[in-house]
Amino acid sequence: MSAMLRWMRQKKLFEYCVEHNLHLQTYIDDKLYAREENQKLIDYCALNRTPYYIEPDFIKMVNQPTPKMLIIDDPSYLDELIPVFRDLLGDEMHITKSKPHFLEFMHKEGTKGHALTFLANHFGCALEQTIAIGDSWNDHEMLECAGLGVAMGNAIEPLKEIADYVTFSNNEDGVKHVIEKFVLNKGL
Repeated sequence: MSAMLRWMRQKKLFEYCVEHNLHLQTYIDDKLYAREENQKLIDYCALNRTPYYIEPDFIKMVNQPTPKMLIIDDPSYLDELIPVFRDLLGDEMHITKSKPHFLEFMHKEGTKGHALTFLANHFGCALEQTIAIGDSWNDHEMLECAGLGVAMGNAIEPLKEIADYVTFSNNEDGVKHVIEKFVLNKGL
């Protein structure tokens, strides 16, 4: 996506958020920015242990390259907004949820599936030799392209439906179980 096209899409997203009073934040040079401090931002930063910066003239942030923009709101409302944003922004932006309250926007190649493909190519292995483990909406492309797509026991149901295997939850050493069963071949 050209810089001009990226900027136009980010600007459309920003304008929609201002018009509909949505909380929008973005990352620039590994720093988190929002246009105002509110409880959504405070809770997000407490969860992720991320410091934040307030930029009231947020269009300055929109004009810069960013790996991700994020809206925080009620999960069902965000679900309603996904088709609206797909129509507004086109297919050059990847739209996904990382948590029920977090709607993320990034370059269409900014998926975990693209990252897994890149890593497999970098290390010279076929995708059929890879294992991907996830628990949320933003993991589905990765599970679909991996040789073995694994959903955690605590994963969202749609991810479990596309997974090749469902392991234990993260509190029950689900990743350890997958490594022992499929990498170390302990057959559990």
